[in-house]
Amino acid sequence: MIQHKKRHTEKVSYPCDQCGKQFAFKGSLTVHQRAVHTAERPFVCTVCGKKFARSTALSEHKTVHSRERPFPCTVCGMRFKKEVQMIRHQNIHTKEVQYPCSECGKRFLRKSGLKVHMRSHTGEKPYYCAVCDTWFKSAGILQIHRRIHTGEKPYVCTVCNKLFSRFSTLYDHRRVHTKDAVHRCGQCGKVYPHRHYLKIHMVVHSNKYKCDVCGKCFSMNESLLQHKRIHSGEKPFSCTVCSKRFATSGQLVSHRRVHSEEMVYQCHVCGMSFRSSSSLANHTGVHMEDKPHKCSLCNKGFVVSGALKAHVRYVHTKQRPYHCSYCVKKYKTKHELNDHVLIHTSMKPYSCKHCQQRFSRCKQRRKHLLIAHDEGTWFLCHICPKKFASRSGLERHVRRHLGIKPYVCSECPKSYVTSCELKAHQLKHSGIVLFCCFLCDKTFTTKQGVRNHFKRCVDELGLNPN
Repeated sequence: MIQHKKRHTEKVSYPCDQCGKQFAFKGSLTVHQRAVHTAERPFVCTVCGKKFARSTALSEHKTVHSRERPFPCTVCGMRFKKEVQMIRHQNIHTKEVQYPCSECGKRFLRKSGLKVHMRSHTGEKPYYCAVCDTWFKSAGILQIHRRIHTGEKPYVCTVCNKLFSRFSTLYDHRRVHTKDAVHRCGQCGKVYPHRHYLKIHMVVHSNKYKCDVCGKCFSMNESLLQHKRIHSGEKPFSCTVCSKRFATSGQLVSHRRVHSEEMVYQCHVCGMSFRSSSSLANHTGVHMEDKPHKCSLCNKGFVVSGALKAHVRYVHTKQRPYHCSYCVKKYKTKHELNDHVLIHTSMKPYSCKHCQQRFSRCKQRRKHLLIAHDEGTWFLCHICPKKFASRSGLERHVRRHLGIKPYVCSECPKSYVTSCELKAHQLKHSGIVLFCCFLCDKTFTTKQGVRNHFKRCVDELGLNPN
């Protein structure tokens, strides 16, 4: 109250050096600069990792993760998380709409709502996105827009683990899992909670936005233009640290966290942190008991059907669509190709923050931090005392304890724990000879085979291995 009265009695003395807007308090100026100009977000949600410019905004956001709505409307029964929200809502029934627009007559419950609405008539857009040079009429719209560049999707569906950038989109999506989802596409069977979303989706089948290279269709021209960069190789966004280039600004923002080691998305179950919302979404499936989508080849379960399709393509098929431009090797995933290319370029973009060592792969740095600097978390085997630097390493090890061998040879009944072991075995069927002992000219299909033979060969011939 005392601070509010100063607005009327004292001179406004804190101007913003970016846009000239003036404030009665230094704190108000700081909040304004964070929200509009610097994008600084010092207040972090411990549940989903989302960041905020104000502590009050963080407190309000935390109610998203709580399903409690203790304040019901006495007229229609609709429930709210806050009493002030319920009071504002009840004005709809009582028609106490106090702020009319002088241009079109539309009325608003709050003065701030009218203020934002007036910008539709004046064309004023005071909120600026520094990434794509676009202006917006409200801070809320700018905040949602920024998620396009950052890839941030803080709202998670508890049924299928799908992520969303807006709560309203998540709210609509939830209807897909209920009987409320009544709008179904007659061509592909997809279900939508609103006719509007179905109408947007139907553009895909109209071939209006069709890629002339691969034939894939999109619902928006922006999505098509972004997709075409896959074929053209255009990567307009460059990392200032390692010069790596990306097709979208969102990919660049996510990549920058590799250098900063910033982990903004945290799992609320086990506390593990991730650089991207998609990595968090993939991880949270580990904690979900219900995995209805089972692989018919190895019986591995998945939360969503998309993850199952990717698993079958990467693990059980021979498709290798990613070609190395330096040699003849092919890979199943783009990530595997990028890792391989580092062998040719000798680039080491990952540096240790404690010493001068650099690494070509992020997992090498993670292992180095664990061994040399005791930083990070080991993955412990619950059967024996062994520990591992990565979850995948632990999973492979546990398979050996349990006798699980998901990789089956197509030529004989043998099966293996890892895909590398299966590949080494399949060379025996192919007849391809990769290694040769220079002492006796005996040939081998694996490097380990020629190493073991060489030791015996040296002993038999009485030679000095050095």
